[in-house]
Amino acid sequence: MAYDKGPQDIPIPDAVVHEAEAAALDTVSFARRHLPPEWFAVMETVLKRQEDAAKALNRAQDPRALK
Repeated sequence: MAYDKGPQDIPIPDAVVHEAEAAALDTVSFARRHLPPEWFAVMETVLKRQEDAAKALNRAQDPRALK
């Protein structure tokens, strides 16, 4: 029998979620503190996507999201 579960059916280990979330949020935090305003403006879209990805990973761990 073939394995036919989609990615949404495979739980993500907590450690993976927390490390990925922390890395994304650290990047955003570092950029806000250390990039000159003009560079931050250019990078804002990329950093926002990283922040959104971190939040999505965190939400994916909610058992209600796996239903």
